[in-house]
Amino acid sequence: MVNFLLITVILILVADEPLMGNAGLYVFGYLFVSQTPVNGEALASRCALALLLWLACSAVLLHKHHGKFQNVRLYDMLAAFSVSSAKGLWQIRLSAGVAMALLIGELAGLPRGVWVGYACMSVLLPFGEAGTSLPMRALQRIGGVVVGSLLYAGFSLVVPAGSRILFGPIAGICMGFPSKYMVNNALNCFGALLLAESVYGVSGSVTLRIYDNMIGVLFAVCCTMLFSLLERHASSDEAPATNRTKPSTNI
Repeated sequence: MVNFLLITVILILVADEPLMGNAGLYVFGYLFVSQTPVNGEALASRCALALLLWLACSAVLLHKHHGKFQNVRLYDMLAAFSVSSAKGLWQIRLSAGVAMALLIGELAGLPRGVWVGYACMSVLLPFGEAGTSLPMRALQRIGGVVVGSLLYAGFSLVVPAGSRILFGPIAGICMGFPSKYMVNNALNCFGALLLAESVYGVSGSVTLRIYDNMIGVLFAVCCTMLFSLLERHASSDEAPATNRTKPSTNI
């Protein structure tokens, strides 16, 4: 419930225009921070870094956008939220899907359960017309993860362990060039597997990456089908009521 509520609040505040794509960035950030807890000196370093980045982003925001949208208040953003709107339904579907995916990973005791949440978020993210390609997006997510994981395993056979630290930065730079969703997913595997390799080894990380993503994608598809069914059911229930309350035009 905590994950669901916090992700919903984040989407209400930052995803006023879903087609801009910033929702995925913020939800990804929430998952990364909340699912990689730290303490002690690492916690102090994380807080210091967060403060530094906040100051830097605030300076850019103040310099570039000072004076814009001054008539928009926090209350206005919260009051504009409605579960009867297409955007509101998308926000609820995304937040509920990701929260439940995390719960499934936790209850099942899956190592790196956050990967289930990432996969679910990635499939549920498209809004409006983009959402009609859900089956293809799900297949591209799985295809990208399988190809990227196998490529990582192959490169690990020929690249010394000490040099694999470069996998993450190189793949991150390369992700800025392709526009294909599947290619970006394949490149994204390098950074994720690089972090997991120290705990699970190369083969264990590759297997876990594919397994967790398959669970997340499958759950995202089922979640979308369920929400679509509920939306159609709600629409069919509202139609007769609308017809009954509509005033007659006959005189």
